[in-house]
Amino acid sequence: MTAITVTPPPSLASTRGRMCPRCGRFPASDGRCGEHGLFAVAPEAAAKKEIAPLLGQVVAERYILIDLLGDGGMASVYRAVDARLDRSVAVKVRTGLNALTDEDRARFESEARALSRLRSPHTVTVHDYGVAADMGLAGLAYIVMEQVEGEDLHARLSRGALSPRATLAILEDVGRSLDEAHQAGIVHRDVKPANILLTRTPDGRDTAKVIDFGIARIDVRGQGRPTRDGVMMGTAQYMAPEQCRSGPAPIDARTDVYALACVAFEMLAGKPPFDGDEPIEVVMAQVKQAPPPLPGRRADPLRRALETVVHLALSKDPERRPASVKAFVEGFAEAIAAAPETAGVPLSAVPAEAPRSAEAPRTVHVDEGVPRLAALTGSIGARRGRWAAAAVAGARAGRGVVTMVLAPGRSASGGAPDVEDAAPVVLAVQPPARADAAPPVDAALLAAAAADGAPAATDAADGGVGDAAAGDDAGAVEAGDASRPPKSVTRRPRRPRRPKPAPLIEALPMGNP
Repeated sequence: MTAITVTPPPSLASTRGRMCPRCGRFPASDGRCGEHGLFAVAPEAAAKKEIAPLLGQVVAERYILIDLLGDGGMASVYRAVDARLDRSVAVKVRTGLNALTDEDRARFESEARALSRLRSPHTVTVHDYGVAADMGLAGLAYIVMEQVEGEDLHARLSRGALSPRATLAILEDVGRSLDEAHQAGIVHRDVKPANILLTRTPDGRDTAKVIDFGIARIDVRGQGRPTRDGVMMGTAQYMAPEQCRSGPAPIDARTDVYALACVAFEMLAGKPPFDGDEPIEVVMAQVKQAPPPLPGRRADPLRRALETVVHLALSKDPERRPASVKAFVEGFAEAIAAAPETAGVPLSAVPAEAPRSAEAPRTVHVDEGVPRLAALTGSIGARRGRWAAAAVAGARAGRGVVTMVLAPGRSASGGAPDVEDAAPVVLAVQPPARADAAPPVDAALLAAAAADGAPAATDAADGGVGDAAAGDDAGAVEAGDASRPPKSVTRRPRRPRRPKPAPLIEALPMGNP
C-alpha cells in the first residue's frame, strides 16, 4: 500500500503505546507502520481490527481513522483526527466497499445534505461529506460529523430503568431534534436508544443528541426520495406498524412518534414494549399485540397517567397517535406535573403500598345465614382482588358472630400483593337467630389485628371460639333474603368469664388398715 503524504497532527505526534493495527509492530517516528503504511492506534483499538478494516487509514487525505465507535448493518462510525484542524471527529462510512451502489451513494449524500440543514443543538452537526479517491478507498462515501463524548442511551439502559423525570429530560431534547427534522420534511425512521447520545455541555448540563439519519425518508423540494417505497427498513423493536408492512405505507412524523414512545417505554420499564428472539416475532407483535402495562404499583396515579400517554402514542392506527413529537412530549410532561411526588424514582421503585396504620379497617356486614368460612372467604377474595384472610374470630355455629379481618395477600404465583384497595376489611356475619344475645365484638382488637396482620382472638359466646364449620347450618351456604336489611353487630359490654372451679382433692388413707 502506498502511503499518503499526511503530516501527523500534534495530537498524534507521540507514538508511545501505539501499534500498527494490522501487524502489531510499533510505528516509526512519523507514527506509521513502515511495512503497511498505517497510522498506529491504541492497543484497545487495534483489538477491533477484525470488524474495523479501515483502522489506521486516511480518508480524503485528511481524516485519520484511529478507533471504531460503532458498527451497524449499513455503516460504520470511526473516531478520527482531522489532520488539518487537529480536532477529534466522527467519520461515518458505508459498510462493504464492493456493495456500494449508486442508490447507496445517493442515500448517503441525501443524509449529509439533510443533516447539514438542521441547526438544533440536539442533532449531531455535520462538518463534511464526500467520496474518497484515496488509494484503496476509491469510491468510499463518507460523512464527517462532530465527535460527541459520552455514551448512547442503549448503554445507559443496560444498567437499569430511568425515573420519569429523567425520561422526560431526554424526551424533550430528542423531541426538539425530531420536531425540527419533521418541519424540514425529514422522517428519521430509526429512532432507538442506540441512536441517542448522552453527553454533557460545557456548562455542565446533561443533554441528548440524535444521530444516524441513514434511513431517513426525505421529502424536500428538488431532492426526490432516495429510499424505496414498500421496503421494510428500521429496527424491529422500534418500528411502527406501518413500517412493518411490505406494501406502501404512510410514513410521516407519527411514525417517529411511535418509535419515540417505544423508547420512552423502555426508559421507564428497562425493556422495549415488544421484544423477542426473532425479528419476525417482534414485527408481528408490533402489528397485532397491545402494548403491555408499565411496571410499578397499579394504583400509582403517576404510573397510570404515563401509561395512558405512552399507550396512546403506541396506537396501531397512526390517526389515533399525537400528531407531532412535540404533542407527545407535552402530554408526558403534563402527566408528571399532575403527580410530581414520585417522579424522581423509577416506577418499579415506588413503594408497593402505604403503611397499614394509616388506613382504618372497614366493616362489611353480611345479613342472614352463616356460610362456610372457606366459601365466604373465596367469594369476598374474588371480588376484592385476591384478599387473604389474616384473622378469624368466630362463635358457635348458628348463634354467634363470625368476624374475619381480610388483609392484602399475595397472588397464587407468589408475586407482589394487590394494593389497589389496600385498606383492611372487617367482615361481620350476623345469624338471624338470637342476634340480640350475641356477645360483643371488640372493635379495638379487630383494628389492631388489621393493622398488625395478626389473627384476631375475639371470643364470642361464653368466651369460646366456636367451630364455624360445625352444627346444622355450617355445612351449607345459604343466600340471605335480599328484602331484609343487613344486620349489624351490636356493641355491648364484654361479660366477664366465670372462673373454672378448682378440682376437688380428697384425702387418701395412708398405710395399711
